[in-house]
Amino acid sequence: MITFKLYASARDTLKTNTISLDLEEICILYAYVDTLQTKYPEYNFSICRFAKGNKYIKLSDVIHDGDIISIVPPVSGG
Repeated sequence: MITFKLYASARDTLKTNTISLDLEEICILYAYVDTLQTKYPEYNFSICRFAKGNKYIKLSDVIHDGDIISIVPPVSGG
């Protein structure tokens, strides 16, 4: 199971703090983002960055069962 924590516009649009997906055979972040986009077309995940722990990760990174991935939308302000 992979848990995605949502922040800012992602959380507001999808009206939830977390989304959990079962671990699939392909454990590349891109595959899960593609699944999220298909399940939740009302939000554009391509504008987001993704983090595991306190480090940003790439879409090509491998993720593992039990990982918690933060979905970080762009923010603005001063």
